Amino acid sequence: MKKISPKLAGKLFLERLIIAYFTARNWKPLWLNVLNRKPRNLYLSDLPALNDTQKNIVAELRATGIAVSHLSELFPQENWLLKLQEYSKNIIDSRTDEAKHKAKSFLEPLWPDDPDIDFNNPFLQLTFRPEIGKIINSYLDMYTKFYYFTLNITKAVEEGAAAQISQKWHRDPEDRKMCKIFIYLNDVDEGTGPFTYVTRSTYGLKYGKFFPQRPPRGVYPKPGELESKINANDIKVCTAKAGTVIFADTAGLHKGGYATKKDRLMFTAGFRSSASPWKFHFNYPKDFDEQVRKQNLTPAARYALEVHCPKVSTLILYGGLKKLFNK
Repeated sequence: MKKISPKLAGKLFLERLIIAYFTARNWKPLWLNVLNRKPRNLYLSDLPALNDTQKNIVAELRATGIAVSHLSELFPQENWLLKLQEYSKNIIDSRTDEAKHKAKSFLEPLWPDDPDIDFNNPFLQLTFRPEIGKIINSYLDMYTKFYYFTLNITKAVEEGAAAQISQKWHRDPEDRKMCKIFIYLNDVDEGTGPFTYVTRSTYGLKYGKFFPQRPPRGVYPKPGELESKINANDIKVCTAKAGTVIFADTAGLHKGGYATKKDRLMFTAGFRSSASPWKFHFNYPKDFDEQVRKQNLTPAARYALEVHCPKVSTLILYGGLKKLFNK
């Protein structure tokens, strides 16, 4: 039998410890009734009143894991698309050549990895509108935590180029149930890297047990493996016009961003449960409290944004996770 070095043995032990920790936290009775007891009670004491559009989106999310709407449907009296496009154009026009060259082969972030919370940013103003929060919290049946936001240009690659990272089928690892919103800032067709989702692939639905999460790493099926097991009619390709808003539970199987004809500009925001030990990917500025006061946010939005201090055990394990899995 081949001997294992003490260093490798220690690494394997730490990996198993981390996986056991995340797996235990994702066990439904513990996740739902213990770790998320407070946000569930807060939600039940403050049940949101939904209009017909919001009800339909929540029902579709529960039935399939994904729902598609449009800014004009969610906010019929406001032109949010123009506001977001103008804001994005100013950022794009002010980029330096150095910033462009730092971009990955297929993805160019327009904000830092951990951007500041700034309510002068219209994307954050929109994200914390009650119309959005009601949908997300109603889907998870609890007050949720906001944990990251990005604005990215997905750059067109040569036809036949190998898919990378999020361009491949995968499940996100952050939580057993979550909700992300994706907003297209330009028209997206087959050649623009559309978001693509296996409907009914969240826990408890038709494909919920296919290629299950391996917390804390999610899962990436081998090329062609998913297509051999999933009915093609259950794969939703989200080609759509600018201003389209996609609500998706990305614990379900999905991929996107494989653009071959033209670039895609897209905003993403993520919400998870309080049970998730996944870190927040943003910074609180010094004037954060003052900004929040000026926004007149709902209790649910304030809960989503409140400063979060993970337990020491979580920080230790997250440090190990980062070292082992480069997260």
